[in-house]
Amino acid sequence: MAVAVGQNVDLKRMLDIMSVGAANSGTLQRLKPALLDGRMDTHQFALGDARKDVRYFRALADNNDLSTPVSDAIHQVYTHAVNLGFGNELIAALFKYQELVSDVVMLKSESHERKAS
Repeated sequence: MAVAVGQNVDLKRMLDIMSVGAANSGTLQRLKPALLDGRMDTHQFALGDARKDVRYFRALADNNDLSTPVSDAIHQVYTHAVNLGFGNELIAALFKYQELVSDVVMLKSESHERKAS
């Protein structure tokens, strides 16, 4: 999302296109209001809890000698976001996290303070 916004791609148009293609999902539909309206309350699940669930999955995979590079990367992102103070916020706070680490403003209606550089 940050790359698209950084390249002046209209976020609503991009999300509309994603909504009719293979990228569409229930999660995308629940998170669209966060991006378009700044509503962080549409997906009631804390980022810290999401991190914990990915950690459980990774442990299961490790116990079965399975490589999980995508979940490893997701866990790294979640851990970094939690370490920057987003752990108790809802999962849509990942957009605030992405703004912070990419220095691109994506959320039009949500005002928030930059926590780190």
